[in-house]
Amino acid sequence: MNFSFDSLRGRQTLYAVLIGIILATLPCYLAGFIAVSRAPGSVTETPTATPSDIPSATLEPTEEFHTPIPSPTPTDTPTPTHTPFIPTETFTPTLTPTASRTPTATPTESSTPTVTAAPP
Repeated sequence: MNFSFDSLRGRQTLYAVLIGIILATLPCYLAGFIAVSRAPGSVTETPTATPSDIPSATLEPTEEFHTPIPSPTPTDTPTPTHTPFIPTETFTPTLTPTASRTPTATPTESSTPTVTAAPP
């Protein structure tokens, strides 16, 4: 088995590129960890006590006077009518094959068989 360092040249280039990508993304990961660790905790509101026995003024109804306003005569509103749906025909051009001649067998000339005498 022959071993040469030239066969490793392609892999070394690939390894160098992958290690470069990993090292280039490390600052992004570190910035993310720092941002998560410095984020404020969950905020909960502090409940405040509200008094429940506060006296309120009782309002008394006042007399209302309504002036009669004549209302206009109601008008006839149109009732919906049924309109049947009739789909429209659309013309879609298509390519229709045309008739063509079918090749037929043509008679060919052949030699006529000749009678030969049988040897005695």
